[in-house]
This record gives sequence, structure tokens and C-alpha cells, in this order.
Amino acid sequence: MWAIMCPRFDEVMGECFEAMFGKGVPALKFLRKYRDCFLLYISEQDYEQFKESLDKETSPPLEVMKRGLGASSCLAMMFKDVAHQIDYDQYVRNIDKRLVDLEFNGFTKEEVVSFKGIMLRSSADMLQNGHKSFEKKNEAISFLGADVVVTTTSVDDDWEYRYHAKCKSLALNAVALRMLPWESILYSRGELPGVAQTVRPEASLLEEYSNVGDVVINTLGNGPHTFQEMRRITSSHAKAWMGLDRSFSLEYAFLLVHAEKICTQQVHRAVLDALPSEGQHKGFSHVLLKLQEICMSPRCLAIGGSSSREVDGVYAMVGGLDEGISVDSKDLSKFSDFYKLVVARLQFFYKREESGPSAGPFKRDLVGTPALMDLYEWVDAVKKDNVVVDMKTIQPLRTFTWLLSAPQVVKVNEWVSAATLAYAGMLSKMLSDKASGAEGDNLAVVAAGSSLVVPPAKKSKKLNEEGTCLGGSQKKSLMQFFVPKGKK
Repeated sequence: MWAIMCPRFDEVMGECFEAMFGKGVPALKFLRKYRDCFLLYISEQDYEQFKESLDKETSPPLEVMKRGLGASSCLAMMFKDVAHQIDYDQYVRNIDKRLVDLEFNGFTKEEVVSFKGIMLRSSADMLQNGHKSFEKKNEAISFLGADVVVTTTSVDDDWEYRYHAKCKSLALNAVALRMLPWESILYSRGELPGVAQTVRPEASLLEEYSNVGDVVINTLGNGPHTFQEMRRITSSHAKAWMGLDRSFSLEYAFLLVHAEKICTQQVHRAVLDALPSEGQHKGFSHVLLKLQEICMSPRCLAIGGSSSREVDGVYAMVGGLDEGISVDSKDLSKFSDFYKLVVARLQFFYKREESGPSAGPFKRDLVGTPALMDLYEWVDAVKKDNVVVDMKTIQPLRTFTWLLSAPQVVKVNEWVSAATLAYAGMLSKMLSDKASGAEGDNLAVVAAGSSLVVPPAKKSKKLNEEGTCLGGSQKKSLMQFFVPKGKK
């Protein structure tokens, strides 16, 4: 008996909902009031999911929707908008699947005709299921490595724009279609992200694209052009060009919104790749030359002054480090995210000396901050024995000051002052000894590049304020405890 009554009872529930909803009764209230009726068609667990979705204004899980809407036409009526969205999402997934099949089959003209026939039938089914024949909306289409937003007005536009994006991308990557000026700045053959390199659409499918592309290239003329100039010129002709090929709206939207952003990301990536890293040590001269090349590259010129200034800023930081000038730690918080990434790479210019008779006490294979901390700890240890460390050894601690804590910076400044006074005392002693005809062999060298000296047992000679002997015989060399860090 229920098998006969079930469909009709569901229809009556639907008619009742329409009448009550028309009088202002919320769908949630109707669902709660007739709970027992709905439980004749769906499980209690699914019922709670539908109720929660109405209460929180969200969509039920897809599987719950499929079960519920398939079991009750009343539920399908109550969740009509959600059902339409699910149908649309499935429709888009089907477009993407068909495009994958089209690409797999070589993108021949015959396969394209078959694809278009299938998609026209699918869009007709969508209209038959209640979707609007005309609905203006913005749709994101994957094109040239970006989600390009275009305006669609029908369900057919959804598959047509996706088809054009796929066809153009394959043709550009296989050099079957000329790249537009802003595209050629970003990509070379085979470089389009997520696009096959071996699939070449038939030439007959590309004629319309090619004709419009030639017009665009001839209108822009010989470069180089900045993105700002290309946007200005293209905007004044875009309407006419889209009249020749409506899919040109993909290239136009890409130029307006994405091209310069992608180019900036590429320049930033090139700059970071030019800098040293933990696993790849690079010298200052090599990096400075590479930064000059980037600054003069077509990508940097296309972005304009802002990109050149960014690269120039990095060049100045690297050049400053090469001359022993540290990045000002006070400015770090004001740096852009890109500059912060650059500063994180600068530490790797410092590398521990790995060979030589005096490399023993240092930890091996250290670069960047760990190597600098190791040097700091070693200097701190020998300073406790009243040893004056020469300026050449201390210099990395001055050059990479921003990597040190505030107390460490204070100590380094004290060591620098001691080394400076010691060097001044040494020069004074040298001049005094020379004037009196004394032999220079009795002088302990503490200048930059010299070895460290342990104070003599008898403090008969004049001591500087750190306690290191500035004259007399050298009692013991500590050269074996460190490696002076020089520029490579």
C-alpha cells in the first residue's frame, strides 16, 4: 500500500510546502513541523544534516543531497538552489574531464567537433533542469598559469571559454601560435605551467586566434613596452578585437590583472636564486654581476621603475656587505616580504674557513648564522684569557651585526674598541722602537690578519687595557685556534 501512496504523498508535501512558503513560512520551520513525514523518505541522520544546513545557511554534504533529493521531490523543491549549484559543479567537472579526453586524443578537428556536440547536449540538459538560459556572472578560467576572470552569460559560455583557454595554451606551448607581447615576456616555449608540450592543435582550429594575434602584435609595434603601456594601448582596441574573437577576453583579462604580478614574482625568484643559500655558497662578485643582468632583463624593464628599484636595493645591500657594511637591524621590521626573504639569504655569504693549519678549533662545514655564532663563542672564550683578537677576525661579527642579539652587539663593539686600541699602541711602539733603533723582532703583532698572543708570564712590559703584551718576545701563538675570515 505504501509503495503506491509514497509518490503521491511526496507530491502533496511539496504542494503544501509551496503554499506555506508563499505565505512566509520559513523552510526550516516546515522541515521541523513535518519531521515524521520526511523520515518516511530519508534517514534520521540525513534529516539532521538537512536541518543543520537550513539553520546555518550552508549546503549539505554532496552524498546527503543526492540521497535526499533522489528520495523526495519535496526536499528537491526546498533545496532547489543548492541542487542547481550541485548540478552546475558537476557540469563544470564534466567539461574539464572532456577537455582532458580531447587533449589525450590529440586535439584534432574531428575530436573537437565531437567535444562540442557533447557539450551542447549537456548545456541543453542543464536548461531543461531549470537553469537560466541567460545569467550574467563572472567565471574564473585557468589560463597561462592564472585564474582569469571573464564574464559569461550562458551555460554554453562555461565550456566555450574553457575550450578556448585549453586550445590556446597548448598551441602557445608548442609554438603553433605566436605569443602576444606580454605573454612572450613571461614564458618561452614549453614553459607554460601545467600545459603539455607535445600536443599541437590542428592549424585549422587556430586561424581565428592567429588573425587577432597578428593584429595585436602589429598594433603594439616593436618593443620593448612596459606593462602599463601595453595595458593602455590594448584597452583602447580591446572591444574591436573581442568583436573579431570573443575569446580574446582571456588574454585581455590576463594582461589587466595577472601579467605584471606574475612577472614580478619571476623577478623576485630570479633575485633569490642569484643569492647564496645554505647548500650553495656564492661570492660577492658573482652575485653582483647576476643582479646587474636581472636589472637589465626584459622582465624587469617591462615592470618599470618599481622593479628596477627593488633589484637596485638588493644590489646595494650585497655591495654594502662586500664592503663590510651591515644591514641596519632597525630597518628590518619596515622591509617588504621580498626584502625579508633577501635578508634571510644574506647570512650565507659568510662561510667558515675549511682548510689550513689553524682551522682545527672551529666547527667544520658551517655557513650563515651557525658559523657566525661559532665565531662569536670562540672570540668570547679567548677574550676571557685577556687576548686581543685582531680586527680581521672580528670583522664578520660587524658585517653581519643584524644576526646578533643586543647584548652580543655590545660585546662585539667592546672587542672592536680593544682591537683598535691595541693596533694604535702597536703602531706607537713601532715608531718608538724605530726612533730608538730597537729591533722589531720583539714586537707582538695584533693588527688585522695577525695571530693572537698570550700575555707573557712576567708582566714586565707595558700592557694595554686588555692585558695583552704590546712589546717583548712572543711567548705562545694561538694561531692554531682560529682561521682569519677573508673575502673570497
